[in-house]
Amino acid sequence: MASTHPNYPRDSGYFWWRNVHLDNVNSESQTKDMGAVDISTVREVPAEWDKSPLIPPLLVGHTIVAKCYDGYVKFQVISVDPADESARVRYSYSADTSFDDAAS
Repeated sequence: MASTHPNYPRDSGYFWWRNVHLDNVNSESQTKDMGAVDISTVREVPAEWDKSPLIPPLLVGHTIVAKCYDGYVKFQVISVDPADESARVRYSYSADTSFDDAAS
């Protein structure tokens, strides 16, 4: 059974998401909500990932970093529509742990 984030209750109109790429050691999600910061300020992959149940929903203005199968992605949430289960984001991909700001 999934846990509930203390600041974002279930069934409260948030749009929850998950990264299907899990680490190979303990099968935990590899995502980090960097907060309400501009995507261009995130230049490196974080040293630690968010841990369940503290992985927040998609929040407008927040920038998130996630591990992909072949690198990393950072994305800033532009808009969220929980009813439509959709979100608009601005994103940048990197094959290594550094992001090239020109692509943002």
